Amino acid sequence: MYIYKSRTLDMLLSSIYTVREVYKKQRVEGCPYDGIAFCSTALPKTSFLALADRFKRPNKKPSSYYQHVLLSNLFHVYWIPVTCNNKWTTMVRINPNKQQLTPQGVLDLLAYVFEDLSQVYVASFDEKVDLENMTVDEVVKGLKIPHSRSMQDYADTTYYSGKRGGQQTKVYDKAKEAGIENKVITRIEKTKKMDSSKRPTLIEFFSYSSSQAIAKLKLIDVDKIDKRTTIGKHISKYDTLKEAELHMSPSVKEKYRKQSKLYPTLIDLESEFAAQLKKWKKTSFKNHRELKRKIAHL
Repeated sequence: MYIYKSRTLDMLLSSIYTVREVYKKQRVEGCPYDGIAFCSTALPKTSFLALADRFKRPNKKPSSYYQHVLLSNLFHVYWIPVTCNNKWTTMVRINPNKQQLTPQGVLDLLAYVFEDLSQVYVASFDEKVDLENMTVDEVVKGLKIPHSRSMQDYADTTYYSGKRGGQQTKVYDKAKEAGIENKVITRIEKTKKMDSSKRPTLIEFFSYSSSQAIAKLKLIDVDKIDKRTTIGKHISKYDTLKEAELHMSPSVKEKYRKQSKLYPTLIDLESEFAAQLKKWKKTSFKNHRELKRKIAHL
């Protein structure tokens, strides 16, 4: 098993014309995806493998899934599965939000790795919404996450719900992580893992106009919930909506599930994400026809 990682590799990749043009022309702030995993049954391009081979060395901490692991500032590329049970020969992880990439920029990077983009699919992605002037504790207090247990906190600044490898929800102090002073920014992230047999093509993925993950979350204005009601009393006792629900009887839970008006919305996360997604996509595609044309051209 081998790893490909070095400062020289990063510098070399950044100097390649295709990549250089991406970071010169295809950059924009505000991508609603904090990470996307792409997969294909095909190997990376011969030219990509030839470049990577110059930096090949044994991996002292081998991956459990792939024999070859390339780690760069641009993307992470994995190829040749460890077991024959994995039909996806290659996996590429890109963070378009961190890299400030447009949709076209993402496609251009994928075209550098893959020969045929029609054979590339989306395995998983992290949707995100940033909330200014709301602390992590304020968000966690009113965040409604269906089918989950209590949120686990880490260092009092990050909260997790769900398993790391699954459809995890994460809430954390984005301003602190980014080193931004004198601002309060809390980020909500929700992972969407696609079933191996139902993974969308690039055209299908970039045609999404709404949330596939964040939409399942609701941010409730707990201050507007009547403190005399069962849920109101539980929130006062257990501090957060999630903990309050966990301590309610099944019959009471069902009552509140059927009467959504009992949960006044503080911020419509689904609408926030959709607006961000629409703005991001417009930086590269005017319509579905243009999207299909650009992918075919690559």
